[in-house]
Amino acid sequence: MTDATWHRRHASRAPARPSGYRIVLAGVLWLPVLVAAAPPTVNGTLETIEGVRVLKLWGSPFEQGFAHGYLLGEDALPLMQAVLGELKLLGNPAVYEALHQRVAQQFLFEPDRLAELEGMLAGVRAVRGARGTRLEVLGRDLDVQDLQVLNAVADLNQMMCSSFSVWGDLGPEGETLTARNLDFPLHSLANQHVLIVYLEPGKERRRWVSLAWPSLIGAYTAMNEDGVTISIHDAPGLPPEGPGPFVPRSFVLREALERASADHAFEVVQRVLEERPVRGGNNVHASVPYRGQDAVAAVLEYDGQRGQAKGVSVRRPGVATDLVPPTALVCTNHYRLRGPARSCGRYEFLSAALTEAAARQEHITVDRARTLLAGVAMRGGVLTLQSVVFLPNRGEIHVGLATVGEPAPGPALARLSLQDLWRR
Repeated sequence: MTDATWHRRHASRAPARPSGYRIVLAGVLWLPVLVAAAPPTVNGTLETIEGVRVLKLWGSPFEQGFAHGYLLGEDALPLMQAVLGELKLLGNPAVYEALHQRVAQQFLFEPDRLAELEGMLAGVRAVRGARGTRLEVLGRDLDVQDLQVLNAVADLNQMMCSSFSVWGDLGPEGETLTARNLDFPLHSLANQHVLIVYLEPGKERRRWVSLAWPSLIGAYTAMNEDGVTISIHDAPGLPPEGPGPFVPRSFVLREALERASADHAFEVVQRVLEERPVRGGNNVHASVPYRGQDAVAAVLEYDGQRGQAKGVSVRRPGVATDLVPPTALVCTNHYRLRGPARSCGRYEFLSAALTEAAARQEHITVDRARTLLAGVAMRGGVLTLQSVVFLPNRGEIHVGLATVGEPAPGPALARLSLQDLWRR
């Protein structure tokens, strides 16, 4: 039996718990009888679909965190130690312990997100049982602040990333297509991918899916049930106006995606970003299904300099400094509105390819998008860990995953449907 099969059969069941004693009446005598203590419920499932691990979660934030920790708990400690090793933080444990405290002080973890991380730790402890959660190199057990550090890693060591959107005369059958590479220097993440499906995000929140890693609960590359997509990119942002506290940027994107409808996506995303100060610079690429409207994609240039446009400048298609046709938008790792317009080789490659496609009246298919992503994939110190092509009109996600030493997107993409992912 494979691990995936076991999880499909058992994930919704409660995990085994240590036995306890209860006094029951037998005839006229009180006798101690050994019975199982009431086990907790695991509000989640874990399975493999088209070669992609898929974690589905529901319930309260704590319950979702518990299920996440329980179902992926065997990954938590190895991932923590590998990430810290690659960040050079374990050569001197005292350096990490200082960061451990600083993250908790400088970053704001809103109540639901903190409850989710507390549930996650409880789930990891439950699945590991007597084996414990000791981080040997630190000489102590895993704690909630360690999970906070993991979820702030993208703020401490920023990502690269490339993306583009096309629609109308460039999109497949006129629809929106958004494609994206996630580039990061942590090769330890290459075999740890998981697609997380949030089935009950909360009242007046939209269901959404996120391509991420175990223990990470923010949005890095994600789409909600309305077909709104969002993805994170590094940018050399303007310096923050104060010392914080800052919100982890993946949590900001999660908040925006849960609240955004297709009709008002960019306004909602902009408002959420304006409300939450961040530590570094970002390009937030968002897109929606194309239904003949003008506003289909935008790049929100976002940093902690709130005195300039409340910290957010919105780049829409057709900006004079862009190098692409009006039915396309390209995003890499530089500002084009909040400072002097800059570009890089990846930006120029994608812009030229889309301009040529428009001249040939070519539609960008999923396979063509995969080829373009391969053309800007990163190797070496920074690795393209994940490649994704979204088809928002159809509710489809096409996924390519890196393996150790080999970047995404690879020779083919796995296709997943939102309608299938919503089923428990």
